[in-house]
Formats: sequence, C-alpha cells, structure tokens
Amino acid sequence: MRRLILMRHAKAGWPAGVSTDFDRPLDDKGRQDAVSVGQWLVAEGYRPDLALCSASRRTSETLSLLDIPTDVKRIFTDRLYLAHRERLLAHIHGAEGTTVLLIAHNPGVNEIANLLPRAGLTAQYSGATPPGATLVLAFDVDDWKNVHWDSGEIEAHITPRMLAG
Repeated sequence: MRRLILMRHAKAGWPAGVSTDFDRPLDDKGRQDAVSVGQWLVAEGYRPDLALCSASRRTSETLSLLDIPTDVKRIFTDRLYLAHRERLLAHIHGAEGTTVLLIAHNPGVNEIANLLPRAGLTAQYSGATPPGATLVLAFDVDDWKNVHWDSGEIEAHITPRMLAG
C-alpha cells in the first residue's frame, strides 16, 4: 500500500516589494493554517517518508510550518511550481517510501485531487482545493509507478476552515 498526502500551499499574500509570484510569502492566516494542518497530520498519524515540494516561497514556508520530523527526506523542485496534472503524476511515479507528502499549486493540485480517487469517490471530496486543503489518498499498489487516475481511496480530507470549526 502507498499513501499520498496531497496539499495545496497555505494562503499567501503579495506584500510590497515582492515582484514575482514565485517569491510570494505566506500571510499571517497562511502561517497559522499551515501550523493547524501540521498539528492535524500529527494527531491523525500521517507521517511522510518523503516530502515533494515546489521550490516557491509559499510552498517551502508551508512545509516548514507543518512540523514534519527532521529525518523526513525533502525534495524542493522548480518543476512542481505551477505544475500541471501530468507533471504532478510523474513526480508521484518517481517517489520513494510508502507515504509521500506532495505540496504544490492550483490548478494542478485541484486537478489531481479530482482525478486520483476511484470513480464515485469524488462525492466524498468537495472537489475544491482552497489554500491549505489536504487530501489523503491510499493506493493498493506496491510501487508508485502503478498509481493511476481513478485508483485511490480517500482516507481523509480537510481544509483550514474545517479545522477552525
């Protein structure tokens, strides 16, 4: 079995002096939301073996606030920045370990969140990935290369708003 923790970065701002989308930092709400999602991951026992993260500032900051143990391997790559669904799936196919955390951006995250669950299960998922949204999927496969569209079981789905009450 393989487990994917799919997350859209937390809420970002666009403060004065920041000239590119890539360099946008989390805003105060985004930092608070990332901490809340991290606490939820720990409470639910979702500990990744590997974290795949877009190299953008807002995704990197999101990962740093999740309180993932320091021994978890982290890969930051520009190739996940605004990546489309096929590129995200290719990164999943190249993953190692049994539980992988993938932090990236919409629209790619939203697309794969709606394409990876088995047909009929998307009704369990709201279909939207606001900032900080996290979807946990389980796949009955021995190798990440065998993960395909319509093949995952939804284990959990949360948003920062759901965690706030």
